[in-house]
Amino acid sequence: MMKVMMNKKILTTLSIITISQIWWWACVGADPQINLLNEGCSNYNATSLSNFHANLNATFLDLKAQLLDGSKHFATAQQAKGSDPVYAMTQCRNYLSSADCLSCFAAAVSQIRNCSASNGARVIYDGCFLRYEGRASGFFDQTVATLPGNEARCENQTGSPATNITAAAEELLMDLQVATPKINGFFAASKEVVSGSGNTTAYGVAQCAETTTETGCQDCLKVAYTNIQSCLPGTGGRAVDAGCFLRYSATSFFPDNQTTNITPFLDQGTQDLLLLDAYSASPIIQVLY
Repeated sequence: MMKVMMNKKILTTLSIITISQIWWWACVGADPQINLLNEGCSNYNATSLSNFHANLNATFLDLKAQLLDGSKHFATAQQAKGSDPVYAMTQCRNYLSSADCLSCFAAAVSQIRNCSASNGARVIYDGCFLRYEGRASGFFDQTVATLPGNEARCENQTGSPATNITAAAEELLMDLQVATPKINGFFAASKEVVSGSGNTTAYGVAQCAETTTETGCQDCLKVAYTNIQSCLPGTGGRAVDAGCFLRYSATSFFPDNQTTNITPFLDQGTQDLLLLDAYSASPIIQVLY
C-alpha cells in the first residue's frame, strides 16, 4: 500500500512539473522546438507494472535533475529496483537555452507516457529526444542505423530556382557529417550562403548521442546524410535515428551566436571523397525516393 502511495506521489509530482513547464514556455514565448518527428513503443510490456512505473518515474526525475544544471543538454539514468529495470537517455540540441531544453524534455515525458506499459519507447522532437528501454546491453552506445525510427522527415515546400538551396545544403550537410564526430560533445551548428542568391542561407545542425564513439557517430551520420538527400530540393529536412540527428533549413532555427566553427575539423580529402560518393549515388537515391 505504501509503495502504491509513493508511486502516485512521484507521478503527481512529475505531472505538476510537466504542466508547469509547458505553461511557462507558452506564456513567455520561448521556443523548445517540440515539433514531433518520430515516436514508437516496444511491442513488449513490463511484467510488473508497479515496479516498472516506479523505476520509470525515478529515471525521469533523475534526468530532469541533471538537466537543471544549466550547462547540461544530455543525461542518462537507470533504475533497477526489483523487476523491470529502466535505462533512459535524453538529449537537447545544444543551441537550446536551459529553460527550452527543460520544456522540451517535459513535453517528451508527457508524450512518451502514451506507451503506457511498454518496456521501451522513444520520442524525437526538433529540439530533443527521450528514450528508455528495459535492458542495459547496448542501450547507451546504440547508434545502429537500422533501429526503428531511422528515417527522413521532409518539409513540403520547394525553393524557387533563384533561391534553390540544394548545392549549399549538400555541401553544408557533408561538412557537418565530416566535422561533427571530431568535435567534443558531437554537436555542430553551421550555415552556408547560397551562391548567387544574395543573402539566402542554408542552416544545418548535426548531433550524436554523447555516449557513442567517434566511429559510431560517423557511421550514424553517414546513413543520416543518405536519408536526408530525399528532402532536397525542399527548403528543409531532418534525418532522425536512435543515435544521431541531422537537419537543414532555408530558415534559421538556432541563434547566430551558437554557430560552430567547423573548418578546423574538415578533412579536404575526406570531403572530396564524400562529394564523389554523393554524386555517384544520386541516380540511386532518385530511384529510391
